[in-house]
Amino acid sequence: SAAMPSERFEDWAQEFLASDAGREFRPDVREAGGAPLAGLLDAACLRSGGSLETVEAEHLARALRHDLHALGTPAEVRPQLPGLAAAFLSFLQVTGRLSGGAAIGEALLSGTASGEDAAPSVTPGRNDPCPCGSGRKYKKCCGG
Repeated sequence: SAAMPSERFEDWAQEFLASDAGREFRPDVREAGGAPLAGLLDAACLRSGGSLETVEAEHLARALRHDLHALGTPAEVRPQLPGLAAAFLSFLQVTGRLSGGAAIGEALLSGTASGEDAAPSVTPGRNDPCPCGSGRKYKKCCGG
């Protein structure tokens, strides 16, 4: 039977973290980075409505901004995640798993793949649905 995508993504993340590219990051970031990287790919696939082949920079930007805090990513690792994710996406391109991975990573780092919706004209209440479209309450998402 085929591995679930998340298991495959976890394997890829561990392979990346053990590679020369992964060793550029601090040991604590490498130690805690596998699950968030796999989760980032999972979340981006869900946001794209398909598989890794349909993922675009915007999906990854939204996943990075809105989904990673739900994955239990340690606070000290969160600031490192955009760079870690960009290096991971480049690694996936080099290893033939994600075409355009390096460009997507660059867009993530430069902020050109914001994935932001137009700013709401009225700030939602804490218990209102988040305007980003995540389906979560504002206080548990962008307002948190």
